[in-house]
Amino acid sequence: MKQVVSRSLGDEDRVFRALLGGGPQTVRDLVRECQVTATAVRHHLQKLMAQGLVERRECHRGGRGRPSYVYYVPDSVRSELGNNFSDLAVAMWEELDQCQDRGFAMRVLRQVGDRLGRFYGALLGNGSLKDRVQRLAGLLRQRGVAAEAGEAGDAAVLRLLHCPYQRLAEGDRKVCGIEHRMLTAALGGRVRLQKCRLDGHPCCEFRIAGSA
Repeated sequence: MKQVVSRSLGDEDRVFRALLGGGPQTVRDLVRECQVTATAVRHHLQKLMAQGLVERRECHRGGRGRPSYVYYVPDSVRSELGNNFSDLAVAMWEELDQCQDRGFAMRVLRQVGDRLGRFYGALLGNGSLKDRVQRLAGLLRQRGVAAEAGEAGDAAVLRLLHCPYQRLAEGDRKVCGIEHRMLTAALGGRVRLQKCRLDGHPCCEFRIAGSA
């Protein structure tokens, strides 16, 4: 997904970006870099680790006392964040759209949605559907997608304030089907697209209910 800074995402994002740009750091390093308290840094690090975006390793030091840790963004996450294949994705989409074997093209598109869903689902962990939607919104924000999570009665709501596949979706609305399939695979619930930017709404809004 293309990385864009759509709005300020707060101290958690500042901690993540400090690790991205500055390499492995201790809590003390991050306090100095982000200008927040050590308690706040530890809180944000716990959230980032729970999302699978940050890992830590113990520092070996002499003497006794509490262990000291260095925090870092693993290579697997860096590779996902660093990928910007917008032009390639558009070209591949156009080739698939012109493929004479429509059955083959649709199988590929379904598999893409399922693969993305498995990727995000593995990062979300356990918890209630609403908790998982909240985590997914956080993961999307870390990848440059302005996402918000909310509630509508017993259902969860995910809002995408800008489309991560804008160029593709403007040419073919089947892209929305891939996103729908991805969310279904990631969250394991019943997903319904309630609003779409292509219809003039300010955001794309998905309603996610528990499995039947």
